[in-house]
Amino acid sequence: MHPTGTGGWELRNKPRVSGLNDVIWTAVCLIQAGRILDSILAEQPLAAELDQVTAHFGVPEDIVPRRRRRPGAGK
Repeated sequence: MHPTGTGGWELRNKPRVSGLNDVIWTAVCLIQAGRILDSILAEQPLAAELDQVTAHFGVPEDIVPRRRRRPGAGK
């Protein structure tokens, strides 16, 4: 999607150029998904590989997003 110039949005007729930033954030999203799936599996077979990849990218090991508590929730 891209702005039309008249305040609206329209689909592009060709994909935008992907940069290194897109590649890195795609990888981070896949690591997050791997962490979620690994936590569901009984023996956590992906943990060692995910730790290695996480260290290689230099991102925190605990990159799984957490929900914020809503004010007044849990009372």
